[in-house]
Amino acid sequence: MAQHQIDPEARPYDPAKLPRKRDVDGPTFFSVDMRAGVVVGNKALLYVKGGYANGRINATYTAGGTTTKDGTNSDGWRVGTGVELPVAKNMLVRAEYRYTNYSDTDLARHRSWLD
Repeated sequence: MAQHQIDPEARPYDPAKLPRKRDVDGPTFFSVDMRAGVVVGNKALLYVKGGYANGRINATYTAGGTTTKDGTNSDGWRVGTGVELPVAKNMLVRAEYRYTNYSDTDLARHRSWLD
């Protein structure tokens, strides 16, 4: 038997009957970005952005009456690109892609959206 395997006959309890609960609290992310771009065709603004990022994730795991809580706060960097197009005098449409890397963890985020 491999070291990481557990012999089901040797367990003094039935794991299927243990209450289990996992919660990950809403991650909190913020960044401070700078943006630089160029106007194309007298309308569209194409830009790149980058800056500092910070993220915090809290997790709670409960099994067999024991609750374990853990959280991490991580610093990193963010880069992205996007385009803005005016659609009316005081209105624009924006599409953007961002990549965020938190340097001291395995956490990274890709995000894109249309405003």
